[in-house]
Order: sequence, then structure tokens, then C-alpha cells
Amino acid sequence: MLKAASDRICASTLGRAGILGLACFAGAELGHVLSFKAQDQAFAAFRPPAGLLLAALVLISYRLWPAMLLAACVANLASDVLLRDNT
Repeated sequence: MLKAASDRICASTLGRAGILGLACFAGAELGHVLSFKAQDQAFAAFRPPAGLLLAALVLISYRLWPAMLLAACVANLASDVLLRDNT
């Protein structure tokens, strides 16, 4: 019985982190699309993933923070480095 409860908590944590990761990825892409382009560089005027992560950290239990931070970092790295090659 205890194992089933911990499995549900783990699945719930991964689900929330996955949703936040997808939302951060979509927000990062939106920020790139709306960024100012000057010669060969771009300047993002706003970063929606920062607001999403802050809202998640404020609203969700502190025990889920590591999963949320990891999901947001992976989403931002995927958007910046893998898709846009901004090293």
C-alpha cells in the first residue's frame, strides 16, 4: 500500500514537471520569435519561462522544486542550444 502511494506521488511529480517543461519550452520559443534582431544577434525583450517558473515555485510545494528547476533548465537549454545553436 505504501509503495502504491509513493508511485502515485512520483508520477504526479513527473507529470507536473513535464507540463512545466513543455510550457517553458513553448515560452522560450515565443520569446525567440518576438525578440529584436540586430545584425547577427538577437535580444529577447521578455522571457515567459522566467514568469512560469516563478509562478510554479510560488504555487507548488517546495518538495517539487528540484523537479521543476530541472524541467525548466532542460527546456531552456533545448530551446537555446539544441534548436538555435546559441552557445
